[in-house]
Amino acid sequence: MAMEDFATEKQKKKLFAVLHSLDRDPKEFMEDRNLSSFDKLTREQCSDLITELEAIEEQRKAKREQDIKTGLQEQISEQVPKDAELAFEEEPVNAEVARMGFVMQLCTSEAKKIADALCSNGGITEGTKAGMIQKLATTMFIEAMKRGL
Repeated sequence: MAMEDFATEKQKKKLFAVLHSLDRDPKEFMEDRNLSSFDKLTREQCSDLITELEAIEEQRKAKREQDIKTGLQEQISEQVPKDAELAFEEEPVNAEVARMGFVMQLCTSEAKKIADALCSNGGITEGTKAGMIQKLATTMFIEAMKRGL
């Protein structure tokens, strides 16, 4: 086999990166696939493995996003007061505003938790922390609205 038939360093690095992102141990992966060495993979074999692993990575990402969306929808429906639900039925414009208000409130609450965890060591001012919360909550709200939550 000619040297140019072996997987390139770039391909092997990509393979290791995808394995890492999937929390897969390269040695265990080699054993599972009965591979003696990544250095003996052909370009085509390495490319096929990368494609297969990236597909798994995309499936996991889609599942995580769906789980987040489902979780947010459940939290929103649990937090909507009964009289807000009545407003949803009576006036659609008010219903949308009320729903957005609850989503924003939830995003702000989650952003505060994240900021508190990130800033637990101290060393930043309350103003900086408040700005962080505002940016996180806004980003989360925009994403929630994009996803139709």
